[in-house]
Amino acid sequence: MVKARYTNLVMKVIKLNLLILLLFFLTKNVYSHGGRTNSKGCHNNRKTGDFHCHNSKVKPRPLSKRNQKKFKCENKRICADMINCNEAKFYLKNCGLHRLDGDKDGIPCESICGG
Repeated sequence: MVKARYTNLVMKVIKLNLLILLLFFLTKNVYSHGGRTNSKGCHNNRKTGDFHCHNSKVKPRPLSKRNQKKFKCENKRICADMINCNEAKFYLKNCGLHRLDGDKDGIPCESICGG
């Protein structure tokens, strides 16, 4: 009888340890991007040429003069009309198209620019 209790206790301890070990390996931190961000959580997006941050306290760099010159306020009205994030930022800042920043965090077209 004592041996049966001891065996049950050992089995429970083994099961508990296996469960803890399993949970340890199955859980992990999830990040928007793996590495390659600076100390403030910002990085360059190679696809769009944009610089953005994953920390809401940090504001992204403004568009360079070179990027501002190649865009014009035309009849684009929604994010799907934008070529890239730089164009969306241009329209938000220079064309008064505030609907591009639906959550009003200063980053237009979250689907293109991230955020």
